[in-house]
Amino acid sequence: MKFTFPLILLGLTSSLVSITACSTSSDSEVPSETGGTGGTAGSAGMAGSAGMAGTGTTGGSAGMAGAAGTSGGAGGANSGGTAGSTGGGAGSAGDAGSAGSSQQCTLASDCTLFSDCCSCVSLASGEAAPEPCPDTSCDLKQCEEIEASTQCVKSTCVLTINCDLSSITCKMAEPDCDDGYVPITNTAGDCYAGCALKSECPN
Repeated sequence: MKFTFPLILLGLTSSLVSITACSTSSDSEVPSETGGTGGTAGSAGMAGSAGMAGTGTTGGSAGMAGAAGTSGGAGGANSGGTAGSTGGGAGSAGDAGSAGSSQQCTLASDCTLFSDCCSCVSLASGEAAPEPCPDTSCDLKQCEEIEASTQCVKSTCVLTINCDLSSITCKMAEPDCDDGYVPITNTAGDCYAGCALKSECPN
């Protein structure tokens, strides 16, 4: 009988130790909660296409710039996903169109002689004639006076005149020509023969 009380206390102590150990073991086995994995980044947008080349006869206009690339896709659905990448850059502008041909002729027959009391001009096909001369009373028209006809020089319609004054030997005074006109020589090139449009000189 004298050993009953200590044995009871020993039993209670063992029970408490067992309960505590179970409680600790249960707490350590509870899984902790974590956030979802990051979403996949969206792919980069496509670069814009190049502009079209311009067209034209006297110089083409610059091509249009290419369209900007599309924006990248959004990130994944889970929390923490990164945003999609920025879209591609705009396409480069197209090259300017090439200039059209300036060729007026290949033969003298491709040109037309225009002559009145004021003007003597070699006209290319489709080229407009000068304004009509108000003076119609001249004895000789201009082309007859300077003895000029048409010719094709370097694909350009010009007159058969000489604008090189380096061989002048006569004592005649140099003609006083209007704006846009220059002195010309006779066929021999040694004396003045009047004035003609500077644009009609072949040299």
